[in-house]
Amino acid sequence: MRQETVEMALEKAIAEASEHLFFQELMEVRMQRPAESFSPGDYLVLIKVSEPLKGILVLIYERHFAPQLVTEVIGDIVDDDNAVTDGLKEISNTIAGNLMANMVPDTPFKIGLPSCCHIFHVNDLPVEYVLNFYFDETRIGAFWIME
Repeated sequence: MRQETVEMALEKAIAEASEHLFFQELMEVRMQRPAESFSPGDYLVLIKVSEPLKGILVLIYERHFAPQLVTEVIGDIVDDDNAVTDGLKEISNTIAGNLMANMVPDTPFKIGLPSCCHIFHVNDLPVEYVLNFYFDETRIGAFWIME
């Protein structure tokens, strides 16, 4: 079984999801400090992976673009925070599934239900750098925490 690095697998997973779900092509990937990229109020989605790898996938979505992103995915105007968080959890779940399929091909895996909240203090994120995936109109931040 050939495993890709987390970064490579994550880039492929996000590129696949973006092309199929919200029809945007991945333009660029940059490693940046969280405070350089995101702001309080942005959305943070966590998905726990329990088999065969153990860890947490964390995805960050810009607050000002998240409603438009979810609208593009579901094809209906989204105008309340609950609908936005539900949509972001669905997008994140797809990315997590793609990530695991890329990291452990042809191997069953288990992922938990996504949880979503707003970032209050960007500097409180438990990483020094975030991978930022840039599209035409927005970016998605991501990092993996090994357990």
